Amino acid sequence: TAFLTYEMMYNRIKNMLENAKATNDSKTKLHISKPVLAKLQGRRQGWTNFGELCREIGRDPNHLSKFVQAELGVDASIYQDRLIMQEQYRIDKVQSIVKKYVKTYVRC
Repeated sequence: TAFLTYEMMYNRIKNMLENAKATNDSKTKLHISKPVLAKLQGRRQGWTNFGELCREIGRDPNHLSKFVQAELGVDASIYQDRLIMQEQYRIDKVQSIVKKYVKTYVRC
């Protein structure tokens, strides 16, 4: 059997912990684009980067759409990678819903 000194064991554990931390850091950092909203005809509003955001978080657009509809109490539909909402909302309201969705369904 090999004889391990205290320093060798310490360095081995230190390296293991650093590797584990690096792995965990890469998992916890999630960069998400801010929603881009555009006014449409009447009271409708389009979320123009909706499809892009869904790809970034790796989730089905229909699932996020249903979540947004339930949170806002609004009818919405997906058209050409955009979410078309029947009402207008402030950007901070939509961002808070995205954060809630990510916290609930993306980060475990």
